[in-house]
Amino acid sequence: MASRKRVDPVVEVLTVDRVADRLRERVAIESYRENCESMQRVYMLPAIGTRKVAAVTTEDDERLASRMLASVEALLGTTARAASTKLVAITLHSRPTDA
Repeated sequence: MASRKRVDPVVEVLTVDRVADRLRERVAIESYRENCESMQRVYMLPAIGTRKVAAVTTEDDERLASRMLASVEALLGTTARAASTKLVAITLHSRPTDA
């Protein structure tokens, strides 16, 4: 009888960008989904998109919001608040749930 090789399970690395994509796919309103994609592409991906969600800290959130507030596009702060809220949703979505 031939011996079987042990196959290690594939573990998906959850990055901020990957989880944001998954959350955005759930959004039913197209215009809101497009706004989320734009915010993700313009602000979140360059700053922390490739980081593992588990490694994102409160300091990362504050730094992202500060950068956005400093940009001309975010003078009123609404984009920064929306990105911060989205980042919180991403980190909460990626946590394992207790079954």
